Amino acid sequence: MRRPLLRRLALAGLAGLFALAALPANAQEAKTAQLRLIPETRVEKLAGVWVDGQYVGYVDQFKGRNTLTLAPGKHTLVIRENGLQDMTRELNLAPGGALDLTVKMEEPEAETRPTGETGELKIQVFPDSAAVFVDGRFEGPVVQFGGIARTLKVSAGKHVVKISQAGYKDFVTTVDVAPNQRVTIENRLDTVSGN
Repeated sequence: MRRPLLRRLALAGLAGLFALAALPANAQEAKTAQLRLIPETRVEKLAGVWVDGQYVGYVDQFKGRNTLTLAPGKHTLVIRENGLQDMTRELNLAPGGALDLTVKMEEPEAETRPTGETGELKIQVFPDSAAVFVDGRFEGPVVQFGGIARTLKVSAGKHVVKISQAGYKDFVTTVDVAPNQRVTIENRLDTVSGN
């Protein structure tokens, strides 16, 4: 009595394995779409990327084999770089589809660089892909302002600095920068509860 039951269970297990083998190699890929960003020049590499209003990283993170995985359907893509016009695209991605998008930033209509006396911000925050905002304006990812000889030039005076990354709590601080002064901001973003 036991042998026929074991045989039936073994046959059912084999049938289940064959059914799994008949599925696409990666069924998850069929439920998502891939977006690859191709920076036209070095200028675009560190431009910030927003999908549907949420910061997701910077252009260089989503080139080559590193794609941005999105749900199929309509999305608003905004790419921002300090001192340049935003690049906005409406996307409609098919399930299992892939899109290569060349990123080309345009010069702004008016100059946006600080004038008068200036100082510098050195930003050393983890993760270094987080977005840096000064007085509500996107300046670039942390990685752009934390290495050797990498700083953010700001006008002298008080500024509100916000550092934001999906999955982490925003870090907000106020700095008072004197002319020709370098102020260093160091922090490790806390993850949002449950991550």
